[in-house]
Amino acid sequence: MKPTSFFDISLPPRGAFLVLSYPHFLFADNIYRNSVVGMWPDEDKHKIFVDIEPNTGTPIRGAKRAQFNIFARPVSGIPATQTFRTSLVPILWVDESIILPDEFVEELTGRLLHSLRLVDIFIPVIIAACCLVLLLGTGLTIRAFLVRKSIKKTEAVLDTKPQPEVETRPEPETQIEPRSQPEPRLIENGATK
Repeated sequence: MKPTSFFDISLPPRGAFLVLSYPHFLFADNIYRNSVVGMWPDEDKHKIFVDIEPNTGTPIRGAKRAQFNIFARPVSGIPATQTFRTSLVPILWVDESIILPDEFVEELTGRLLHSLRLVDIFIPVIIAACCLVLLLGTGLTIRAFLVRKSIKKTEAVLDTKPQPEVETRPEPETQIEPRSQPEPRLIENGATK
């Protein structure tokens, strides 16, 4: 039969046969509890646990508990062991626990609750501001669309309206007389002819 709720931590072959369990054989079969006098397992006193503050993940309190056991049995050639029954015998119980001081828990809770209150206030404000910006943007977009549509209608009406005839008189033609060019002169050795 394989033991339940145990962890074999034996040393290499021919070493000590050590078994790790919960204190007082908590969660183990009754056969192990009844093999040793004085075992009264209590889940509140002997289990491993960690209480964690759910919002921050901070451990508030916890306990790590273990019991080291040896395997006792009659050994041939050693008369003192002939009266032993084959069983697990507790040799050491370890209990490491931590509980955060109330002041620290209150400070943590106070800061956390203060922050959560601020978040509870700011979320509706931010949502309202976003809705306002969205409505304002939608209103301005619709207004710009309507103005652009109105301008296009006005341009279309102006294009289809007959234009009043304007009498245009031809401008009198004026002829530009070419400038008279001076006659070319021959220059020889610095003297003009």
